[in-house]
Amino acid sequence: MASAIICVCIYFFTMEFRLEEYIFMVCYCIAMVGQIFVPGWFGSELKYQNSELVVAAYKSEWMPRSEKFKRNLKLFITRANTPLVLKGTQMFPLTLQTFISIIRMAYSLFALVRNVQDK
Repeated sequence: MASAIICVCIYFFTMEFRLEEYIFMVCYCIAMVGQIFVPGWFGSELKYQNSELVVAAYKSEWMPRSEKFKRNLKLFITRANTPLVLKGTQMFPLTLQTFISIIRMAYSLFALVRNVQDK
């Protein structure tokens, strides 16, 4: 749905507008893209920071610690190896890759509409 909305926004940029309408469409398009970009960026950041937890735990001073600490650290590393992924409606991951695929789909739809319109 987001791809279709962004496609419509891009299509309206090809039409003639008054300045007020153009400013409104620019603001609306920025808001729509931002609404998709922010969760994607945070999802990618969460995934990256999660992978850094394992490295940070391994680089800690765990050698001289007690056996209980080492067992807990081993459990922590095992759990941290499972990547955390934010999902939208439990269907698709919220990552920058998803954001890029939505933008690509919007441009593909726009190109299709322009191609059909030109014929």
